[in-house]
Amino acid sequence: AEIIGVEWDNIMVDLIKELGMSPDGQKLQVEVGDVDVVLLRLSGEFDLVIYDLHTGDLPEARAGKFSFSMALKRLL
Repeated sequence: AEIIGVEWDNIMVDLIKELGMSPDGQKLQVEVGDVDVVLLRLSGEFDLVIYDLHTGDLPEARAGKFSFSMALKRLL
């Protein structure tokens, strides 16, 4: 399986790389940037997309946007 993570915070990216955070020793590819931009540049077909767009107690507004849903649909 190929696992691709998207993270905008460079501190978190460094932590992921330092800790080698991937299941079963698989290589984890980390795309750095805003999820809206990264989704548009990803290609191929994914079996599963999991996203966490929480900022504080509420989900970000983009989680409910049609354009975000269509970007996800294109990858599935």
